[in-house]
Amino acid sequence: MGDSDGMIGGHVGKILRVNLTTGVIDSIPTEKYDQWIGGFGLGMAVWFDEIDHDYITDTHDKTGFEPDNVLGLFTGPQQGTLSPAGSRCEVLAMSPQSSPRPQLSRSNFGGKFGAFMKFAGFDGIIVKGASKTPVWLNIVNGVCTIEDATAMWGHDSYEAQEMVWQTMNFGDWRSLGSGPDHGESTQRPAVVTIGQAGETLSRIASLQHETGSGAGCAGLGAVMGSKKLKAISCLGSGSVPIADPYALMDARMWLRNRISTQPDNLNAAINSPKPGVGFSPGWGVTNQGRPMSCYGCDQGCRQNTKGTSPDGFPLGAGMQCVDTYIAQTEDKAVNGGQCTEYSVYGDTYCQRYGINDFEMSSICGQKVSQETLKARGGQSWLRKLWDQGVIGPIGSGKKVETSLDFTKEHTKDFVVELMRRVACAEEIGADIAMGQVRCAEKWGILEEEMMSGSMNMIYWAGETHWGIYPVWAYAGLFQTRDCNMHLHNNVNQGTYANATATGTALTTVSEFKFEVQR
Repeated sequence: MGDSDGMIGGHVGKILRVNLTTGVIDSIPTEKYDQWIGGFGLGMAVWFDEIDHDYITDTHDKTGFEPDNVLGLFTGPQQGTLSPAGSRCEVLAMSPQSSPRPQLSRSNFGGKFGAFMKFAGFDGIIVKGASKTPVWLNIVNGVCTIEDATAMWGHDSYEAQEMVWQTMNFGDWRSLGSGPDHGESTQRPAVVTIGQAGETLSRIASLQHETGSGAGCAGLGAVMGSKKLKAISCLGSGSVPIADPYALMDARMWLRNRISTQPDNLNAAINSPKPGVGFSPGWGVTNQGRPMSCYGCDQGCRQNTKGTSPDGFPLGAGMQCVDTYIAQTEDKAVNGGQCTEYSVYGDTYCQRYGINDFEMSSICGQKVSQETLKARGGQSWLRKLWDQGVIGPIGSGKKVETSLDFTKEHTKDFVVELMRRVACAEEIGADIAMGQVRCAEKWGILEEEMMSGSMNMIYWAGETHWGIYPVWAYAGLFQTRDCNMHLHNNVNQGTYANATATGTALTTVSEFKFEVQR
Protein backbone atom coordinates (compact mmCIF):
# COMPACT_ATOMS: atom_id res chain seq x y z
CA MET A 1 0.00 0.00 0.00
CA GLY A 2 1.39 3.39 -0.95
CA ASP A 3 0.81 7.05 -0.31
CA SER A 4 -2.26 8.88 -1.57
CA ASP A 5 -3.12 12.56 -1.04
CA GLY A 6 -0.37 12.89 1.54
CA MET A 7 -1.68 10.05 3.73
CA ILE A 8 0.36 7.08 4.82
CA GLY A 9 -0.42 4.03 2.66
CA GLY A 10 -3.12 1.94 4.31
CA HIS A 11 -3.78 4.66 6.87
CA VAL A 12 -6.02 7.72 6.89
CA GLY A 13 -3.59 10.03 8.65
CA LYS A 14 -4.89 10.87 12.14
CA ILE A 15 -5.16 9.37 15.62
CA LEU A 16 -7.97 10.69 17.79
CA ARG A 17 -7.07 11.74 21.34
CA VAL A 18 -9.78 12.35 23.94
CA ASN A 19 -9.26 13.45 27.54
CA LEU A 20 -12.44 12.66 29.49
CA THR A 21 -11.27 14.60 32.55
CA THR A 22 -10.71 17.91 30.76
CA GLY A 23 -13.00 17.37 27.78
CA VAL A 24 -10.18 18.27 25.38
CA ILE A 25 -10.36 16.51 21.99
CA ASP A 26 -7.52 16.71 19.46
CA SER A 27 -5.56 14.46 17.12
CA ILE A 28 -2.05 13.14 16.47
CA PRO A 29 -0.64 12.69 12.95
CA THR A 30 -0.23 9.00 12.14
CA GLU A 31 2.81 9.89 10.07
CA LYS A 32 4.74 10.42 13.30
CA TYR A 33 4.59 6.65 13.84
CA ASP A 34 4.95 5.38 10.29
CA GLN A 35 7.83 3.05 11.23
CA TRP A 36 5.55 0.94 13.42
CA ILE A 37 3.62 -1.90 11.81
CA GLY A 38 0.01 -2.93 12.39
CA GLY A 39 -2.46 -1.98 15.07
CA PHE A 40 -0.27 -3.67 17.66
CA GLY A 41 2.93 -1.83 16.72
CA LEU A 42 1.25 1.52 16.12
CA GLY A 43 -0.81 1.22 19.28
CA MET A 44 2.12 0.36 21.51
CA ALA A 45 4.25 3.23 20.18
CA VAL A 46 1.49 5.80 20.70
CA TRP A 47 0.50 4.35 24.08
CA PHE A 48 4.00 4.67 25.54
CA ASP A 49 4.14 8.28 24.38
CA GLU A 50 0.77 9.08 25.97
CA ILE A 51 0.99 7.24 29.30
CA ASP A 52 2.49 8.91 32.37
CA HIS A 53 5.66 6.90 32.89
CA ASP A 54 5.46 7.40 36.66
CA TYR A 55 2.15 5.52 36.53
CA ILE A 56 3.66 2.41 34.95
CA THR A 57 7.02 2.52 36.76
CA ASP A 58 5.64 1.67 40.21
CA THR A 59 2.43 -0.37 40.08
CA HIS A 60 2.44 -2.06 43.51
CA ASP A 61 -0.46 0.11 44.71
CA LYS A 62 -2.26 0.43 41.36
CA THR A 63 -5.46 -1.28 40.21
CA GLY A 64 -5.70 -0.31 36.54
CA PHE A 65 -8.82 1.72 37.32
CA GLU A 66 -7.03 5.03 37.86
CA PRO A 67 -7.76 7.93 35.45
CA ASP A 68 -4.03 7.88 34.61
CA ASN A 69 -4.51 4.60 32.75
CA VAL A 70 -4.66 5.13 28.99
CA LEU A 71 -6.98 3.11 26.76
CA GLY A 72 -6.06 2.70 23.10
CA LEU A 73 -7.94 1.24 20.13
CA PHE A 74 -5.90 0.90 16.94
CA THR A 75 -6.04 -0.44 13.41
CA GLY A 76 -3.40 -1.63 10.96
CA PRO A 77 -3.08 -0.91 7.24
CA GLN A 78 -5.41 -3.76 6.22
CA GLN A 79 -8.48 -2.61 8.12
CA GLY A 80 -11.06 -0.98 5.86
CA THR A 81 -9.79 -2.74 2.74
CA LEU A 82 -10.89 -5.99 1.13
CA SER A 83 -7.99 -7.86 2.70
CA PRO A 84 -9.35 -11.16 4.11
CA ALA A 85 -8.96 -11.59 7.87
CA GLY A 86 -7.88 -7.95 8.10
CA SER A 87 -10.71 -6.73 10.28
CA ARG A 88 -9.19 -6.73 13.76
CA CYS A 89 -9.15 -3.75 16.12
CA GLU A 90 -6.36 -3.77 18.69
CA VAL A 91 -7.13 -2.69 22.28
CA LEU A 92 -4.49 -1.99 24.92
CA ALA A 93 -4.15 -0.55 28.43
CA MET A 94 -2.77 -1.45 31.83
CA SER A 95 -4.68 -4.63 32.62
CA PRO A 96 -6.70 -4.85 35.85
CA GLN A 97 -6.99 -8.62 35.34
CA SER A 98 -3.31 -9.46 35.76
CA SER A 99 -2.28 -10.36 39.29
CA PRO A 100 -0.94 -9.34 41.72
CA ARG A 101 -0.66 -5.93 40.01
CA PRO A 102 -1.70 -4.40 36.69
CA GLN A 103 0.55 -4.73 33.69
CA LEU A 104 0.38 -3.56 30.08
CA SER A 105 -1.72 -5.99 28.09
CA ARG A 106 -3.73 -6.19 24.92
CA SER A 107 -6.67 -7.82 23.25
CA ASN A 108 -8.47 -7.37 19.95
CA PHE A 109 -11.78 -7.99 18.26
CA GLY A 110 -13.21 -8.40 14.77
CA GLY A 111 -16.42 -7.24 13.14
CA LYS A 112 -16.47 -3.90 11.36
CA PHE A 113 -15.45 -1.37 14.02
CA GLY A 114 -11.83 -1.06 12.85
CA ALA A 115 -12.93 -0.39 9.28
CA PHE A 116 -15.56 2.13 10.36
CA MET A 117 -13.03 3.92 12.56
CA LYS A 118 -10.93 4.54 9.46
CA PHE A 119 -13.93 5.54 7.35
CA ALA A 120 -14.68 8.09 10.10
CA GLY A 121 -11.18 9.52 9.68
CA PHE A 122 -8.98 7.91 12.33
CA ASP A 123 -6.37 5.15 12.47
CA GLY A 124 -6.61 4.90 16.23
CA ILE A 125 -8.24 6.29 19.35
CA ILE A 126 -6.55 7.26 22.62
CA VAL A 127 -8.74 7.81 25.70
CA LYS A 128 -7.21 9.49 28.76
CA GLY A 129 -8.64 10.62 32.09
CA ALA A 130 -12.11 9.75 33.36
CA SER A 131 -15.55 11.31 33.21
CA LYS A 132 -17.56 11.96 36.35
CA THR A 133 -20.76 10.81 34.65
CA PRO A 134 -21.46 8.14 31.99
CA VAL A 135 -20.58 9.25 28.44
CA TRP A 136 -20.11 7.83 24.96
CA LEU A 137 -17.94 9.03 22.09
CA ASN A 138 -19.77 9.87 18.88
CA ILE A 139 -17.31 9.95 15.94
CA VAL A 140 -18.62 11.05 12.54
CA ASN A 141 -16.37 11.96 9.59
CA GLY A 142 -13.42 13.30 11.55
CA VAL A 143 -15.46 14.99 14.29
CA CYS A 144 -15.75 13.53 17.80
CA THR A 145 -18.23 14.68 20.43
CA ILE A 146 -18.64 13.52 24.02
CA GLU A 147 -22.29 12.56 24.55
CA ASP A 148 -24.29 11.84 27.70
CA ALA A 149 -24.72 8.10 28.32
CA THR A 150 -26.65 8.24 31.58
CA ALA A 151 -29.64 6.53 29.98
CA MET A 152 -27.43 3.73 28.62
CA TRP A 153 -25.70 3.01 31.93
CA GLY A 154 -27.06 -0.19 33.43
CA HIS A 155 -27.98 -1.68 30.06
CA ASP A 156 -26.25 -4.66 28.48
CA SER A 157 -24.08 -4.45 25.36
CA TYR A 158 -26.84 -5.39 22.91
CA GLU A 159 -29.20 -2.82 24.40
CA ALA A 160 -26.54 -0.09 24.49
CA GLN A 161 -25.71 -0.54 20.80
CA GLU A 162 -29.39 -0.34 19.93
CA MET A 163 -29.71 2.88 21.94
CA VAL A 164 -26.79 4.44 20.02
CA TRP A 165 -28.36 3.44 16.69
CA GLN A 166 -31.70 4.95 17.70
CA THR A 167 -29.97 8.17 18.76
CA MET A 168 -28.24 8.33 15.36
CA ASN A 169 -31.53 7.73 13.49
CA PHE A 170 -29.99 5.16 11.17
CA GLY A 171 -32.16 4.02 8.28
CA ASP A 172 -32.88 7.52 6.97
CA TRP A 173 -30.53 9.42 4.67
CA ARG A 174 -28.50 11.76 6.83
CA SER A 175 -25.63 14.15 6.24
CA LEU A 176 -22.26 13.18 7.72
CA GLY A 177 -20.93 16.72 7.94
CA SER A 178 -20.72 19.96 6.00
CA GLY A 179 -19.12 20.81 2.66
CA PRO A 180 -19.35 19.26 -0.80
CA ASP A 181 -17.49 16.06 0.15
CA HIS A 182 -19.14 15.35 3.48
CA GLY A 183 -21.11 12.32 2.25
CA GLU A 184 -24.49 10.93 3.24
CA SER A 185 -25.45 7.57 4.62
CA THR A 186 -28.28 5.34 5.84
CA GLN A 187 -25.74 3.08 7.56
CA ARG A 188 -25.87 2.56 11.30
CA PRO A 189 -22.57 3.31 13.06
CA ALA A 190 -20.21 0.61 14.30
CA VAL A 191 -20.31 0.57 18.10
CA VAL A 192 -18.03 -0.95 20.70
CA THR A 193 -19.46 -0.90 24.21
CA ILE A 194 -19.40 -2.51 27.64
CA GLY A 195 -22.07 -4.39 29.52
CA GLN A 196 -22.81 -4.34 33.21
CA ALA A 197 -19.56 -6.22 33.93
CA GLY A 198 -17.52 -3.25 32.74
CA GLU A 199 -19.64 -0.84 34.75
CA THR A 200 -19.08 -2.76 38.00
CA LEU A 201 -15.34 -2.96 37.24
CA SER A 202 -15.21 -6.72 36.89
CA ARG A 203 -11.61 -7.70 36.19
CA ILE A 204 -12.85 -10.11 33.51
CA ALA A 205 -15.00 -7.54 31.70
CA SER A 206 -14.73 -7.36 27.92
CA LEU A 207 -15.39 -4.82 25.20
CA GLN A 208 -18.30 -5.93 23.01
CA HIS A 209 -19.08 -5.19 19.36
CA GLU A 210 -22.16 -6.40 17.50
CA THR A 211 -23.45 -9.74 18.87
CA GLY A 212 -20.33 -11.88 18.97
CA SER A 213 -17.16 -9.80 18.56
CA GLY A 214 -15.38 -8.98 21.77
CA ALA A 215 -12.00 -8.04 23.23
CA GLY A 216 -12.02 -10.39 26.20
CA CYS A 217 -8.42 -10.59 27.37
CA ALA A 218 -7.04 -8.41 30.17
CA GLY A 219 -10.29 -7.02 31.63
CA LEU A 220 -10.15 -3.94 29.42
CA GLY A 221 -13.92 -3.54 29.57
CA ALA A 222 -13.41 -2.54 33.20
CA VAL A 223 -10.94 0.14 32.09
CA MET A 224 -13.73 1.64 29.96
CA GLY A 225 -16.05 1.35 32.95
CA SER A 226 -13.58 3.10 35.24
CA LYS A 227 -13.56 6.02 32.81
CA LYS A 228 -17.38 6.04 32.78
CA LEU A 229 -17.10 5.43 29.03
CA LYS A 230 -20.08 3.32 27.97
CA ALA A 231 -19.51 3.19 24.22
CA ILE A 232 -17.65 4.49 21.18
CA SER A 233 -19.42 4.75 17.83
CA CYS A 234 -17.88 5.41 14.40
CA LEU A 235 -19.49 6.40 11.12
CA GLY A 236 -17.97 8.02 8.06
CA SER A 237 -17.84 8.28 4.29
CA GLY A 238 -14.06 8.09 3.96
CA SER A 239 -11.93 5.36 2.39
CA VAL A 240 -8.50 3.79 2.75
CA PRO A 241 -5.81 4.43 0.10
CA ILE A 242 -4.50 1.30 -1.65
CA ALA A 243 -1.38 1.37 -3.82
CA ASP A 244 -2.43 -1.49 -6.13
CA PRO A 245 -6.13 -2.40 -5.87
CA TYR A 246 -5.87 -4.98 -8.66
CA ALA A 247 -3.08 -6.86 -6.88
CA LEU A 248 -5.12 -6.84 -3.68
CA MET A 249 -8.12 -8.35 -5.49
CA ASP A 250 -5.90 -10.98 -7.14
CA ALA A 251 -4.55 -11.98 -3.72
CA ARG A 252 -8.06 -12.06 -2.30
CA MET A 253 -9.32 -14.37 -5.05
CA TRP A 254 -6.22 -16.59 -4.77
CA LEU A 255 -7.00 -17.14 -1.11
CA ARG A 256 -10.71 -17.63 -1.72
CA ASN A 257 -9.99 -20.48 -4.13
CA ARG A 258 -7.97 -22.25 -1.45
CA ILE A 259 -9.68 -21.32 1.81
CA SER A 260 -13.35 -20.48 1.70
CA THR A 261 -16.81 -21.00 3.09
CA GLN A 262 -19.58 -21.52 0.55
CA PRO A 263 -22.55 -19.44 1.81
CA ASP A 264 -25.19 -21.71 0.28
CA ASN A 265 -23.47 -25.04 0.90
CA LEU A 266 -21.72 -25.14 4.25
CA ASN A 267 -20.63 -28.73 3.71
CA ALA A 268 -18.54 -27.53 0.74
CA ALA A 269 -16.26 -25.40 2.92
CA ILE A 270 -12.62 -25.64 1.82
CA ASN A 271 -10.08 -25.61 4.67
CA SER A 272 -12.28 -23.23 6.63
CA PRO A 273 -14.39 -23.49 9.79
CA LYS A 274 -18.03 -24.22 9.18
CA PRO A 275 -20.52 -21.77 10.73
CA GLY A 276 -22.90 -23.36 13.19
CA VAL A 277 -20.56 -25.98 14.66
CA GLY A 278 -20.56 -24.15 17.98
CA PHE A 279 -24.13 -25.10 18.88
CA SER A 280 -24.45 -28.35 16.98
CA PRO A 281 -25.58 -30.99 16.73
CA GLY A 282 -28.92 -29.78 17.94
CA TRP A 283 -29.94 -26.14 18.37
CA GLY A 284 -27.28 -24.74 16.01
CA VAL A 285 -28.48 -26.89 13.13
CA THR A 286 -32.18 -26.24 13.69
CA ASN A 287 -31.61 -22.47 13.89
CA GLN A 288 -28.80 -22.17 11.34
CA GLY A 289 -28.79 -19.00 9.24
CA ARG A 290 -26.38 -17.80 6.57
CA PRO A 291 -22.77 -17.38 7.72
CA MET A 292 -21.42 -14.02 8.84
CA SER A 293 -18.08 -12.40 8.04
CA CYS A 294 -16.12 -9.57 9.56
CA TYR A 295 -15.62 -6.53 7.33
CA GLY A 296 -13.67 -7.33 4.16
CA CYS A 297 -13.40 -11.06 4.88
CA ASP A 298 -15.10 -13.69 2.74
CA GLN A 299 -14.61 -16.66 5.06
CA GLY A 300 -17.98 -16.52 6.78
CA CYS A 301 -16.61 -18.33 9.84
CA ARG A 302 -19.05 -16.71 12.26
CA GLN A 303 -22.33 -18.51 12.64
CA ASN A 304 -25.58 -16.69 12.20
CA THR A 305 -28.80 -17.97 13.73
CA LYS A 306 -32.53 -17.50 13.46
CA GLY A 307 -33.06 -17.56 17.22
CA THR A 308 -34.20 -14.62 19.35
CA SER A 309 -34.37 -14.14 23.10
CA PRO A 310 -37.67 -13.15 24.79
CA ASP A 311 -36.82 -9.43 24.54
CA GLY A 312 -36.32 -9.70 20.78
CA PHE A 313 -32.52 -9.55 20.61
CA PRO A 314 -30.51 -12.17 18.66
CA LEU A 315 -29.77 -15.46 20.35
CA GLY A 316 -26.50 -17.25 19.62
CA ALA A 317 -25.75 -15.04 16.60
CA GLY A 318 -22.32 -14.00 15.32
CA MET A 319 -20.45 -16.33 17.68
CA GLN A 320 -17.46 -18.50 16.90
CA CYS A 321 -14.91 -20.57 18.80
CA VAL A 322 -14.75 -19.69 22.51
CA ASP A 323 -17.91 -17.58 22.21
CA THR A 324 -19.83 -20.87 22.15
CA TYR A 325 -17.99 -22.79 24.87
CA ILE A 326 -19.83 -21.91 28.07
CA ALA A 327 -21.67 -25.03 29.28
CA GLN A 328 -21.56 -26.64 25.82
CA THR A 329 -19.83 -29.83 27.02
CA GLU A 330 -22.24 -30.21 29.93
CA ASP A 331 -25.20 -29.44 27.67
CA LYS A 332 -24.33 -32.30 25.34
CA ALA A 333 -23.59 -34.63 28.25
CA VAL A 334 -27.05 -34.25 29.79
CA ASN A 335 -29.03 -33.89 26.55
CA GLY A 336 -28.01 -36.90 24.52
CA GLY A 337 -25.15 -35.26 22.66
CA GLN A 338 -27.32 -32.36 21.52
CA CYS A 339 -26.92 -28.64 22.14
CA THR A 340 -30.00 -26.96 23.60
CA GLU A 341 -31.00 -23.49 24.78
CA TYR A 342 -29.04 -24.20 27.98
CA SER A 343 -25.63 -23.49 26.41
CA VAL A 344 -26.97 -21.00 23.83
CA TYR A 345 -28.42 -18.74 26.53
CA GLY A 346 -25.27 -19.02 28.63
CA ASP A 347 -23.04 -17.87 25.79
CA THR A 348 -25.42 -15.17 24.59
CA TYR A 349 -25.78 -13.55 27.99
CA CYS A 350 -22.05 -13.74 28.60
CA GLN A 351 -21.75 -11.54 25.49
CA ARG A 352 -24.61 -9.27 26.49
CA TYR A 353 -23.26 -8.67 29.99
CA GLY A 354 -19.75 -8.13 28.59
CA ILE A 355 -17.87 -10.94 30.35
CA ASN A 356 -14.75 -12.69 29.07
CA ASP A 357 -15.99 -15.99 27.61
CA PHE A 358 -12.60 -17.66 27.87
CA GLU A 359 -12.35 -17.07 31.61
CA MET A 360 -15.97 -18.08 32.24
CA SER A 361 -15.66 -21.25 30.16
CA SER A 362 -12.93 -22.27 32.60
CA ILE A 363 -14.86 -21.25 35.72
CA CYS A 364 -18.31 -22.64 34.99
CA GLY A 365 -17.64 -24.89 31.98
CA GLN A 366 -15.53 -27.84 30.96
CA LYS A 367 -13.84 -26.32 27.90
CA VAL A 368 -10.31 -26.44 29.26
CA SER A 369 -7.23 -28.51 28.49
CA GLN A 370 -7.52 -32.26 29.03
CA GLU A 371 -4.95 -32.04 31.81
CA THR A 372 -6.96 -29.39 33.66
CA LEU A 373 -10.22 -31.27 33.17
CA LYS A 374 -8.65 -34.45 34.53
CA ALA A 375 -7.45 -32.59 37.63
CA ARG A 376 -11.02 -31.39 38.15
CA GLY A 377 -12.48 -34.86 37.88
CA GLY A 378 -14.16 -34.05 34.58
CA GLN A 379 -16.22 -31.21 36.01
CA SER A 380 -16.41 -27.46 35.85
CA TRP A 381 -14.39 -25.59 38.45
CA LEU A 382 -17.44 -24.36 40.35
CA ARG A 383 -19.08 -27.79 40.36
CA LYS A 384 -15.87 -29.39 41.64
CA LEU A 385 -15.74 -26.89 44.51
CA TRP A 386 -19.42 -27.53 45.26
CA ASP A 387 -18.87 -31.30 45.43
CA GLN A 388 -15.76 -30.80 47.58
CA GLY A 389 -17.75 -28.71 50.05
CA VAL A 390 -15.97 -25.43 49.42
CA ILE A 391 -19.20 -23.92 48.06
CA GLY A 392 -22.54 -24.64 49.71
CA PRO A 393 -26.08 -23.31 50.24
CA ILE A 394 -26.87 -20.30 52.43
CA GLY A 395 -26.56 -21.32 56.10
CA SER A 396 -24.45 -24.39 55.35
CA GLY A 397 -21.35 -23.02 57.03
CA LYS A 398 -19.20 -23.62 53.95
CA LYS A 399 -16.36 -21.28 53.00
CA VAL A 400 -18.53 -19.85 50.23
CA GLU A 401 -22.31 -19.70 50.52
CA THR A 402 -24.69 -19.02 47.67
CA SER A 403 -28.40 -19.09 46.95
CA LEU A 404 -27.68 -20.52 43.49
CA ASP A 405 -29.31 -23.94 43.26
CA PHE A 406 -26.69 -26.31 41.86
CA THR A 407 -29.34 -29.01 41.44
CA LYS A 408 -30.52 -26.88 38.50
CA GLU A 409 -27.00 -26.34 37.17
CA HIS A 410 -27.79 -27.69 33.72
CA THR A 411 -30.58 -25.25 32.91
CA LYS A 412 -30.61 -21.97 31.03
CA ASP A 413 -32.10 -20.18 34.04
CA PHE A 414 -29.14 -21.20 36.22
CA VAL A 415 -26.42 -20.18 33.76
CA VAL A 416 -28.09 -16.85 32.87
CA GLU A 417 -28.50 -16.00 36.57
CA LEU A 418 -24.86 -16.88 37.20
CA MET A 419 -23.81 -14.50 34.39
CA ARG A 420 -26.03 -11.76 35.82
CA ARG A 421 -24.54 -12.11 39.29
CA VAL A 422 -20.99 -11.96 37.91
CA ALA A 423 -21.79 -8.92 35.77
CA CYS A 424 -23.59 -7.09 38.57
CA ALA A 425 -21.07 -8.19 41.24
CA GLU A 426 -23.75 -9.75 43.41
CA GLU A 427 -23.22 -12.47 46.03
CA ILE A 428 -20.90 -15.26 44.72
CA GLY A 429 -20.70 -13.35 41.44
CA ALA A 430 -18.78 -10.52 43.11
CA ASP A 431 -15.93 -12.93 43.87
CA ILE A 432 -15.96 -14.57 40.44
CA ALA A 433 -15.95 -11.11 38.83
CA MET A 434 -12.45 -10.58 40.25
CA GLY A 435 -11.17 -13.35 37.97
CA GLN A 436 -10.33 -16.93 38.84
CA VAL A 437 -6.97 -16.21 40.50
CA ARG A 438 -8.23 -13.48 42.85
CA CYS A 439 -11.40 -15.46 43.50
CA ALA A 440 -9.46 -18.56 44.55
CA GLU A 441 -7.18 -16.42 46.67
CA LYS A 442 -10.12 -14.89 48.53
CA TRP A 443 -11.61 -18.33 49.11
CA GLY A 444 -8.28 -19.53 50.52
CA ILE A 445 -7.70 -22.26 47.94
CA LEU A 446 -5.33 -20.63 45.42
CA GLU A 447 -2.17 -22.61 46.20
CA GLU A 448 -4.05 -25.90 46.33
CA GLU A 449 -5.82 -25.26 43.04
CA MET A 450 -2.66 -24.15 41.25
CA MET A 451 -0.54 -27.04 42.50
CA SER A 452 -3.19 -29.65 41.68
CA GLY A 453 -3.48 -28.46 38.08
CA SER A 454 -7.14 -27.57 38.56
CA MET A 455 -6.33 -23.97 37.59
CA ASN A 456 -4.12 -23.94 34.51
CA MET A 457 -3.26 -20.24 34.52
CA ILE A 458 -0.52 -18.33 32.75
CA TYR A 459 1.18 -15.20 34.10
CA TRP A 460 -1.35 -15.18 36.92
CA ALA A 461 -3.79 -13.67 34.48
CA GLY A 462 -5.93 -16.14 32.58
CA GLU A 463 -6.46 -19.71 31.43
CA THR A 464 -3.83 -21.04 29.05
CA HIS A 465 -4.99 -22.11 25.61
CA TRP A 466 -5.35 -25.84 25.08
CA GLY A 467 -3.53 -27.55 22.22
CA ILE A 468 -0.80 -24.94 21.86
CA TYR A 469 1.10 -25.14 18.56
CA PRO A 470 4.44 -23.43 17.81
CA VAL A 471 2.62 -21.32 15.26
CA TRP A 472 0.72 -19.51 18.04
CA ALA A 473 3.89 -17.68 19.02
CA TYR A 474 4.48 -16.53 15.47
CA ALA A 475 0.85 -15.58 14.94
CA GLY A 476 1.22 -12.88 17.59
CA LEU A 477 3.71 -11.12 15.35
CA PHE A 478 0.98 -10.63 12.77
CA GLN A 479 -1.68 -9.29 15.17
CA THR A 480 -3.87 -12.38 15.00
CA ARG A 481 -4.82 -13.08 18.58
CA ASP A 482 -6.68 -16.23 17.59
CA CYS A 483 -4.89 -17.97 14.76
CA ASN A 484 -7.47 -20.75 14.71
CA MET A 485 -10.19 -18.34 13.64
CA HIS A 486 -7.91 -16.40 11.36
CA LEU A 487 -6.69 -19.43 9.48
CA HIS A 488 -3.00 -19.52 10.36
CA ASN A 489 -3.37 -23.04 11.76
CA ASN A 490 -5.10 -24.11 8.55
CA VAL A 491 -2.55 -22.48 6.28
CA ASN A 492 0.39 -23.99 8.13
CA GLN A 493 -0.96 -27.31 9.35
CA GLY A 494 -3.97 -28.14 7.23
CA THR A 495 -7.33 -28.84 8.79
CA TYR A 496 -8.16 -31.96 10.74
CA ALA A 497 -11.88 -31.49 10.11
CA ASN A 498 -11.59 -31.52 6.32
CA ALA A 499 -8.41 -33.48 5.62
CA THR A 500 -9.74 -35.17 2.48
CA ALA A 501 -10.56 -31.90 0.74
CA THR A 502 -7.49 -30.11 2.03
CA GLY A 503 -4.81 -32.74 1.63
CA THR A 504 -1.70 -31.25 3.17
CA ALA A 505 -1.13 -27.85 4.67
CA LEU A 506 -0.61 -24.94 2.27
CA THR A 507 2.84 -24.39 3.76
CA THR A 508 4.88 -26.30 6.27
CA VAL A 509 5.63 -25.01 9.74
CA SER A 510 9.35 -24.97 8.92
CA GLU A 511 8.69 -22.86 5.80
CA PHE A 512 6.55 -20.50 7.86
CA LYS A 513 9.28 -20.15 10.49
CA PHE A 514 11.78 -19.40 7.74
CA GLU A 515 9.60 -16.66 6.30
CA VAL A 516 9.14 -15.12 9.76
CA GLN A 517 12.88 -15.15 10.36
CA ARG A 518 13.45 -13.44 7.03
